[in-house]
Amino acid sequence: MQRMFCFFISVFLLSMVLFAADKRFARISGKVVDAQGNPLKGVPVGVVRFSKIRKDAKTVEAELVVKTEADGSFAIRVDRRYEGLDAVYVFTLSRSHKNQIYEKVEFKGTSPDVDSFGNAKRLDLSKNDVEVKFVLNALMRPKQSFMVEMRDGIKLATDVYLPASGGEKEKYPALLV
Repeated sequence: MQRMFCFFISVFLLSMVLFAADKRFARISGKVVDAQGNPLKGVPVGVVRFSKIRKDAKTVEAELVVKTEADGSFAIRVDRRYEGLDAVYVFTLSRSHKNQIYEKVEFKGTSPDVDSFGNAKRLDLSKNDVEVKFVLNALMRPKQSFMVEMRDGIKLATDVYLPASGGEKEKYPALLV
């Protein structure tokens, strides 16, 4: 009987410790999809606290980065003991899509510049977990495959990647792989 009582007390204490440890972390979760609503796998998503953004810096580096799963979902756990969790920014770091700072503030390249954060939404992680969603537009059109005939008559396969935008005025190179 005494062994059974000790066992239940141990289980109770362990569950209390696990519950307390879970409350120590804030969670940012969400999904990254393309313009058609398809999930994007492997897109880096970063987090930075407002207090860590230097006004004299050209770009802002993420403090924590995770990649999206096959279904486009991601989750970032941030320790609630960090200072500055009342003002946190979340942003994407994709190489193949137009990146965004939540909520819908696009920026060029794979690192946002300091000025981009002026219109972005700050998240407050000091009390609650947050869920966000990103809808990214592609920088490149889907891959097109062709057979190219060489001078000696041999045909080689090639993949062509073109930028998503470009018109008569805008000249852009084609990338052959």
